[in-house]
Amino acid sequence: MQEPLQISFHNMDSSEVLERRVREHWAKVERHYDGIISARIVLEAAHKQPHKSTLGVSISIGVPGRDIAVKREQRLHESDDRATWVINEAFHAAERQVEDYAQKLRR
Repeated sequence: MQEPLQISFHNMDSSEVLERRVREHWAKVERHYDGIISARIVLEAAHKQPHKSTLGVSISIGVPGRDIAVKREQRLHESDDRATWVINEAFHAAERQVEDYAQKLRR
């Protein structure tokens, strides 16, 4: 990748655990195509109230000639940790899109 991976946290405190999980998932995405130019991942909490909190994950991947964008949101509850689920879903979608892009280039 030409530019370093950017990870941002909006409306929430940064978390080493979430950042580590993002980097692990990103390593899997990078394996599908080595021509990625840039990547920006934003983890965002829409609300500060615990009973109405939503975690959003936005992934923007720059590849030659196009940008790949993925966005997933999940309402979080105090009793269960859905942050892992929404991060997994966003990165699985990103992997599929990068893999599809790489396959089109090979044809």
